[in-house]
Amino acid sequence: MTSYHFSVKNYFSLTLTSDQYFAFTEADLLLLRAYIPGIERCDAPLPSADIVIEHCESSDKSLTQGEGVVHIHDTWDGAFPASMNHVLYGVARLHFLKHKLYPVHGACVGNEDGAVLIVGHSGSGKTSLLLHLVQHHGKKVFSGNKTTVSLDGETMLAVAGTPTITIRGSDRHHLDNLNVAEHVERWGRYAFLLDAEKYLSAPAVPIKAVAIVRLNDHQEEGKKLEGLSPLHSLYPFFMDAVNADVISGDGQQVLVGTPPEGTQEHLASNLLRLLPDVPVYSFVGSAGFVAGNIAQL
Repeated sequence: MTSYHFSVKNYFSLTLTSDQYFAFTEADLLLLRAYIPGIERCDAPLPSADIVIEHCESSDKSLTQGEGVVHIHDTWDGAFPASMNHVLYGVARLHFLKHKLYPVHGACVGNEDGAVLIVGHSGSGKTSLLLHLVQHHGKKVFSGNKTTVSLDGETMLAVAGTPTITIRGSDRHHLDNLNVAEHVERWGRYAFLLDAEKYLSAPAVPIKAVAIVRLNDHQEEGKKLEGLSPLHSLYPFFMDAVNADVISGDGQQVLVGTPPEGTQEHLASNLLRLLPDVPVYSFVGSAGFVAGNIAQL
């Protein structure tokens, strides 16, 4: 039996077990921290975990899920498979939602007194903008890819983030003027941490604005969303519906991401309550144009 233990401070703990030995390396941890906001590895076993992932080495592949537990039959061959990053995020997402926390598919940058949440569809250029803001505008990173947001207080608050940043391996030249502290290359992606001074040290930061972005060198447009447009535009990003159901293994295993009852109503009502004080903008254009606008928020 092999077991590895993880926690998201103040929120939940997770144990990953297998009936066979498998390696979970520092490189695996670096990559996992690009998927699950706030996750850290624990050196000591946990007395009781909120989430348990149980793997059984088997050529007869299956995935079954229950309350706080997932059973996986699959062939891992002694290594932590790439698909498990998505499965672990899918399980963590459900646990965040259970506690009315929203793991938004977006980056978060700024300073200690407030940050901007940057959202957009996959391939919209969020990571490129994040690096541009760090390199050319002196902004600091709270989260590179997934940002967990709390809406229960008087402010919209980013409470956990993913420090690991990932880019295509062919885009490494964008890092020429940045110091990279740790890195790993796998599956055509380059995953890395910046120097500690490039990150916000606060455990939580208020979100002072939201930017919905799309890079396009042939168009420049920036506008503030009015009326109910911010609510309608942000709702799917906060629910992270695109990553709700996770397909694993050979494509026949599905982790179902149906949110807990009442999640949608809680999200809609609290976004409606808080958005009047959190302006939402849409920016389309080059990295310089979009980042320049975000830097002024």
